[in-house]
Amino acid sequence: MIMMPSIFKKNAFDDMWDEMMKMPGAYNRATRTGVMNADVQEFEDHFQLDLELPGYQKEELQAELHYGYLTVHAKHEEVQEDKKEGTYTLKERYTGECSRSFYVGEQIAKEDIHASFQNGILQVDIPKKKEDPQIEEDKQIEIL
Repeated sequence: MIMMPSIFKKNAFDDMWDEMMKMPGAYNRATRTGVMNADVQEFEDHFQLDLELPGYQKEELQAELHYGYLTVHAKHEEVQEDKKEGTYTLKERYTGECSRSFYVGEQIAKEDIHASFQNGILQVDIPKKKEDPQIEEDKQIEIL
């Protein structure tokens, strides 16, 4: 029987599962909970922010701009009803949330920011705002 206790783990399935998770390309959500990997690229006229959100749907994402901070929040709840008979050896569901904030400057308006979500990547384009040139004030002191 495959479910006999192993001398190293609770059962033989644990050993097999651990080995599978070491394989290249294996994704273990339990070790990634709360993590939102980000890449920021600078272009001539804008910045591009790419956030990895595998397993999330567009409806589970929210982006806000508040006091110059762009905050992306993702929340996922996986509920699945199963009416099959039998005993489960392993049954996992992921429920969690994560968020990241980036300072983009108070001169950026929410209308200037454009976002799209495709294949688990949230891409956010943030324009570069040109600062108004400072006019040097007359620094001479009047002598009375």
